[in-house]
Amino acid sequence: MKLEVVGKNIEVTEGIRNAIENAVNELDKYFVKKELTTKVVVKTYPVGTKVEMTIIVDADHTLRQEVMNDDLYYAIDKAGKKMERQLRKFKERLFWQGR
Repeated sequence: MKLEVVGKNIEVTEGIRNAIENAVNELDKYFVKKELTTKVVVKTYPVGTKVEMTIIVDADHTLRQEVMNDDLYYAIDKAGKKMERQLRKFKERLFWQGR
């Protein structure tokens, strides 16, 4: 999986990048093809931080999650868990549609 990490109003440190990579690597088990693009944007605001995670599955399907919290690492973990739940539902829908 190709990973792109962008920071807005924040410098993406090695610790932040490692936390994001760990969250995204847990999602690999849901995909057969590994050429997917994942983009993670980390934004800081005066009241907290926001993590936006986007996975482009194919030309027709894009999965996106957005989590805002005061703790950046909690927001990264929460976005990863929400994306995992969304991926599970997506794969289930594809299975029942017969793709």
